[in-house]
Amino acid sequence: MKIVKIGIAVLVFAGLWVGTFILHGSEGHDKSEDFLLEKEVPKDHVVVFMSPASIDTVKDLIRFKLDFVPQGKYANPQTGYPAMAFTLNVPDNDPKKQEQVIKAGQKPKSVEVDVDVEGEIAAYPHDHYTTQIYAVLADPTGANVPVVYRYKDKLSGMDSDPGIDEESQKQGYLVLNTKIARTLEVRMFCYFINGIIAFLAIAVVGVTYLVVIGGRKVEFGQLTWIGATLFVFVSMRNSQPSVPTFGTTLDVLIFFWAEVLTAVSLVMIAITWMKRKPA
Repeated sequence: MKIVKIGIAVLVFAGLWVGTFILHGSEGHDKSEDFLLEKEVPKDHVVVFMSPASIDTVKDLIRFKLDFVPQGKYANPQTGYPAMAFTLNVPDNDPKKQEQVIKAGQKPKSVEVDVDVEGEIAAYPHDHYTTQIYAVLADPTGANVPVVYRYKDKLSGMDSDPGIDEESQKQGYLVLNTKIARTLEVRMFCYFINGIIAFLAIAVVGVTYLVVIGGRKVEFGQLTWIGATLFVFVSMRNSQPSVPTFGTTLDVLIFFWAEVLTAVSLVMIAITWMKRKPA
C-alpha cells in the first residue's frame, strides 16, 4: 500500500511537471506576426521588423527595436541595401528622434524607439499596459512607402499582443495598438510566493496561540525562528519577477498583514517568555 501511494504521488508530480511545459508552449512565446495595409503584400515595399525590447513599468516606458529591409524597387539588386533615401517618422518621446533619415546605399541601422505606456502597476502581477507604435516611411518625393510590419515579441516575463488601429488604417498609414501583460508563468510564481508567505504567517500565529493561550512551553528558539521569518518574508516578496516597490494589491492583501501578524506574534511570545516562570 505504501508503494502504491508513493507511485501515485510520483505520477501526480510527473503530470504537473509535464503540464507546465505544455502550458508554457501554448502561451505562444516569441511569436511572430505580419501586419500590412493591403490585403496582399505589394511587390515594392519595405519590411519593418518590429519587436519590443524592454519595458520599464515604473517609468511607464517601453522600448521598441526597428530594423528595415527594402524589397522590389526600393532595394539595390546587388547589395539589397536601400536604392533611395527614406525619411522615417516614429513616435519617440524625444522630438529630435521622431524624424530620421535612412541613407541610400548603406545598410540601415537598427532604430530604437522609446514610447509611453499606459497601465496600473499596483495591479501586479495582473497589471497590463497599452501603447501605440508605428514607422512611417517616405521616399525622396514625399510619397509614403508601403510597409509590412513583422512583429516579434521578445519581452522577458511579458506577453505583447499587437493589433492594427482602425482609425489610422482609414487614413492610409499603419499604427499598431499593443497590449502588454505578465505571462501566465509570472502570475503563477507570484501567487506561489504569496501563498507560502500566507501559510508561514498562519503557522506563526498558530504557534503563538498554542504558547500564549494553550500553555505550551516557551522555547527561546521560537523567538529566533519568528524573528528570522520577518526578514525572510521581505526576501521572498522581492524575489518575484520585476516586482515594483511596496504598494501592490498583493502587498496590501498578504505581505503587509503577514509582517504585522508575525511581528505581533514575536512580541507576544517574548512577553510570555519573560513573564512565565521556569518549569
